[in-house]
Amino acid sequence: MRRKIAAQFLVSNIATLANFVLTIILARILTPSDVGIFSMCVVLIGIAHVFRDFGVTAYLKQEKEINDQTLSGAIGLLFVCSIVTGLLMFFSASFWVDFYGEPAVEPVVKVLAAGFLLIPFGAIPQALLMREMDVTRSAWVTAVSTVIYFVASIGFALAGAKHMTMAWANLVNIIVSGLAFNYVLPQSLRWKPSFHGWRKILGFGTGNLVSALMKTADTALPDILLGRLSNAFNVGLFSRANSTVNIVGLVIHPTIYFFAVPYMAKTHHAHGNLSREYLKSSSIVNCLMLPALAWVAIMAHEIVSVLYGSQWLGAVVVIPWLSLMCAAATIFLMAGYAVTGIGKPHAVIAPLFIALLAKFGAVFLLYDGTMVSFSMALALGQIAAMPFFLWSVAHYLGVDVVEWTKSTLKPAMVWVPVAVGYYFLHAEIMSDWNYFLKLLLGAGLYAAMTLSGYLMLNIPVRDELLRIVLEMQIRMRVRR
Repeated sequence: MRRKIAAQFLVSNIATLANFVLTIILARILTPSDVGIFSMCVVLIGIAHVFRDFGVTAYLKQEKEINDQTLSGAIGLLFVCSIVTGLLMFFSASFWVDFYGEPAVEPVVKVLAAGFLLIPFGAIPQALLMREMDVTRSAWVTAVSTVIYFVASIGFALAGAKHMTMAWANLVNIIVSGLAFNYVLPQSLRWKPSFHGWRKILGFGTGNLVSALMKTADTALPDILLGRLSNAFNVGLFSRANSTVNIVGLVIHPTIYFFAVPYMAKTHHAHGNLSREYLKSSSIVNCLMLPALAWVAIMAHEIVSVLYGSQWLGAVVVIPWLSLMCAAATIFLMAGYAVTGIGKPHAVIAPLFIALLAKFGAVFLLYDGTMVSFSMALALGQIAAMPFFLWSVAHYLGVDVVEWTKSTLKPAMVWVPVAVGYYFLHAEIMSDWNYFLKLLLGAGLYAAMTLSGYLMLNIPVRDELLRIVLEMQIRMRVRR
């Protein structure tokens, strides 16, 4: 299992690096308004995607046994949901023009909606590969789709597609990914849709639909609200700030997404200790992501200046607050995957809904027309929902609150002092350094101090670090 996780981590991060480079290149070609228009459309399509999938792919990942009839029913339901949702989005595109007051959103929505008709051809094979945790075949598809999307995006941008750049590149990527996933499957799928098992799938899918809808709405809320309260330029700056913070998540999220649901499902079906597995995985995720988010918040000005250029510096003031919001969400990142793995995706509906309401209320109370007040409101809303997420994992996974508190606070004994010390180092000693030097040497120093501190604590990430060191030593001896 560890070898599979390591392989998936490597593959997903190569893809992440490629997309990161693509973001930098596009930031030099496209304007904040171009990015803002696309972002406003993407959040709408993101919500529609929840209805398009209706939990079918999650069902296939967590179901104990799958036969031809079950698969046929899943294919039938996914095609119906995808076609209906795609057509609704396509023909409602003009409505979003009136909603945003921006005519340019209509063609973007239509192109993105057209992709809905093709997504099932890739979504079903992908879910089956993830169910079996087949890293090799999935990695091949990831490599192909990453290259195609990279080339298509740059090509469309240079051709003057402007705000349509990512929309057309996305459609090309959907077609290529669908073909690739079907090509790598060990056995060809029989694409025979049916109504078999819809009732069971819909029962699971309803809970998954609502929880996924809450997650998507939570992600979409900032762009929708800011689009209404401000303009496309500020939405573009906010989107760039958000993507900068999400660089941290992009490093680890794809690996978690690939393994979490099927792994928790297998643990559940084998009557394993869900609480222990949840605390262990959450501790490792927190140890990796929380200090990284703190570093991004401290280095926001340098990151934006070096990667995107001066036209994006308006995003800098937003990044610390978005880092705080992301940190509060990261602490319970594994909760959604865990409850979905045990067939109870509805378990996180209430906490997600409370987080959504808290953010909306905080924006209503605190927003004064500035990007800082808007991002601060989002962070405070996410923090307000944390006790409800804790109740959910305690109730559904049997997690002891005291043990969770110890598991969460123990790594903070390392990364919080390191982050504070680095903040003063950055402000007092590194203030006159070259930006490139700050980023390269600063990141190395920060990581070294954090990981060294972890080795002194009895926490799960220490065991993983020691195992990595031991394996490296063994390989070096073998080579000699």
